[in-house]
Parts: sequence; structure tokens; C-alpha cells
Amino acid sequence: MKTAEIVERLPDVFKQGAEGDDVLGALLGVMELLHAPDEEVLATFDRYLDVRRAPDSFIPYLSWWLDLAWLFIDPPDDPYAQPGRPFVGGIGALRELAAAAARESKWRGTADGLVRMLETATGVVGFEVEQTITDEAGHPVPFTIRVHVPPEAEPFLGLVTRIVEHEKPAHVTPLIALKPAAAAPEPATPAETGV
Repeated sequence: MKTAEIVERLPDVFKQGAEGDDVLGALLGVMELLHAPDEEVLATFDRYLDVRRAPDSFIPYLSWWLDLAWLFIDPPDDPYAQPGRPFVGGIGALRELAAAAARESKWRGTADGLVRMLETATGVVGFEVEQTITDEAGHPVPFTIRVHVPPEAEPFLGLVTRIVEHEKPAHVTPLIALKPAAAAPEPATPAETGV
């Protein structure tokens, strides 16, 4: 709000004094400066509600609205807990999770939904959910799944565990297994390269 707009809202006795009073003019100038940041936010308020355009500092707050706060609060199921650490996957991954929250909510509790959430949160593809688990004797183990984690996602194992525990159906016991790293290819011999 500009100084002239503030003066318009003052009582008449102050309007008359504002014309030549340096003290009141300085006070009005300070008021104008104090209003500027709030007016800037209000003028672009729609960007705060758009996860793609919101400032990075606002993304954790939006994630609370979308029920994703459990990703970065301890303990994850305490509604009164305060965020104690930044999201391990980074602000870009949190932004993508928030952007996909409504679309992916219908897939919650499914293997496909779990894989998509893990891939979005870590930025690593290749997660697999094995839904038919057998014991050593070959008998099926009911209500158990095994999540195979690609080796590139090893730094995110804590986050993977948290997501699997939260997103699995309540009656399911999850097992998390890190896939072995792919063996490096053997160097080509001169005979193979045609040299």
C-alpha cells in the first residue's frame, strides 16, 4: 500500500497534518515499507497453492496439507510432532511427491502405488514388490511382501523403510531386500574387438 493510499484511509485531521508534517510523512513511509512484503505475497498467493510454483521453503508446509508430513517428522505417526529434519530425498523429490499426492492416493496400499512412491521419493527406478513369498520348504508365507531395492537406492534405505511401513496394508508384513549390484562387464579382449 502506497503512502497516498494510506493517507486516504486516515481520519481528516491526520490527512491535513500529513501534507506538511515530516514526522507523519516518515511514519507513513515506514508503514508503506512494512506493507510491501505482505502485499507481494497476496498479489502472487496462487503460486503458494501450486506445488510446481511454490517457493522451496513452502513445500514442506504444503506436504502437511497433503498428508505427507510423516516423511520427515519423528515419530512419523505423532500428529503433534514438529519437523525435525529435512526430507532425505531432497526438496525436489518432496515437491514431486506433493504434486502426485492426489493422483496417487487411489493406488495407496497397492504394489504399483508403492513402487511409484518409492521411485518418486528416491529418484531411483527399479523397485519391485514380490507378493508371493515362500519359506525354505516352498510353502507360501501369508500376508508378507518383499520389496526389492535397487543398489543405487542404498543411501535411502531409511526412507524406503519408512515409506514401506507407512504405505503397506496394515495386515501385511514387509521384508526389504537390497538387490545385488550388477557385475561390471569384463573388458573386451583384442580378439573380440577385431584388433
